[in-house]
Amino acid sequence: MAAQLALDTRKFRRDENGGVAIIFGLSAMVMTMFAGFAIDYSRVTHEHSRVSAAIDAAALAAGKAMLDGRLTDADVKAMALSHAAGLKTRIAELQAMVQTLEHLADPCHGDDRPECPILADLAEPTAAESRSQGPHRTPRFGADTPASSRNRGVR
Repeated sequence: MAAQLALDTRKFRRDENGGVAIIFGLSAMVMTMFAGFAIDYSRVTHEHSRVSAAIDAAALAAGKAMLDGRLTDADVKAMALSHAAGLKTRIAELQAMVQTLEHLADPCHGDDRPECPILADLAEPTAAESRSQGPHRTPRFGADTPASSRNRGVR
């Protein structure tokens, strides 16, 4: 029995079949990671280009409207202040999300335990949520922000 095990072990060490599969498997993971990065990067640059084009078009339209007399300086100031107020609201929402995540991350040990206090807290609806929403629970983050409504197709 021991002689057979030693023979099988030597045969296994000398066998080079399947080496390509291991190398391919390892390199496929790396290539998939780089492909994902490339896709994410292209989406970010596309969105940046789209937003830049929209800003340029808005600036040109506003400039033309001002030259034509259809838009006054007071109108431009009111639009800018309205936009600034919207940005402040979004900043406050993001700061609330940061505080919630930091509060959830405090009890997490960050080790290999299967239980996660962060996921456990996100999965449990609060008493007020369960009374007001019934059995259906909306996500805690971004459920009622304007951007999330656009992404869901809700207007």
